[in-house]
Amino acid sequence: MRIPTATDGWASAAGCCDAPILPPGYQFLKSDGVTPHGNTWAGGMYGGGLVPAVVVTTNGKRHFKGYQAFNHYSLLRTIEQAWNLGYLANASDAVQVHSLLGYLTH
Repeated sequence: MRIPTATDGWASAAGCCDAPILPPGYQFLKSDGVTPHGNTWAGGMYGGGLVPAVVVTTNGKRHFKGYQAFNHYSLLRTIEQAWNLGYLANASDAVQVHSLLGYLTH
C-alpha cells in the first residue's frame, strides 16, 4: 500500500469543523515533535479525519441517517443548547459547528 505523502500518510486529510488551515509548505514532524520527516502540506484545511458517529437514545429519531460533519465542539454545542447555556469557545461557531440536537428529538 502506498502512503500518500501529500496528506502526511492519512488516507484523507479532509478537515472537519474548525480544522486548522495550514500554509503551503508546512513541514510535518516526526513523532519526536521536533524533526521534520520530509513531507510538506500543499496548503489549506487539514485534519480531523472522517469517522462515523452513532447516537443511541431512548427518545430520539429511529433509524435516522445524517451526513452532517460533527466534532467534539458539536457535542459541547448540543449540551449548551439543550440546557440553555451560553456557548464556549468554538462551540459558538454556528457556521462550522453543528448541534446534534436534531438527532435527539422526534
